[in-house]
Amino acid sequence: MPQYQVVWTRRARLDFEENIIYLLENWTERDARQFTKKSMSAIRIIQNNPYAFAATDYKDVRKVLVVKQITLYFRLYENTIQLLRFWDNRINPENIGSSL
Repeated sequence: MPQYQVVWTRRARLDFEENIIYLLENWTERDARQFTKKSMSAIRIIQNNPYAFAATDYKDVRKVLVVKQITLYFRLYENTIQLLRFWDNRINPENIGSSL
């Protein structure tokens, strides 16, 4: 099974950084490290087996729960995994469509 190249969109990078900042300001450095570790682990699994994760109603977009509060949305495109959003699950999921 081929390993896919991972590409971060600007929005995914911003979401990720905003989550880290939030955790550092409102929780602990340990929580921020745990979020980073879980995110990187999810990305490695996606890279090796993207079809292991749930498809969405959006074309070629799948999702994976990183932590209870955050879902990572990604798109398969040929041999590339495009990281789209680290979505806060407390926000209405119907709002994500316009940002994918």
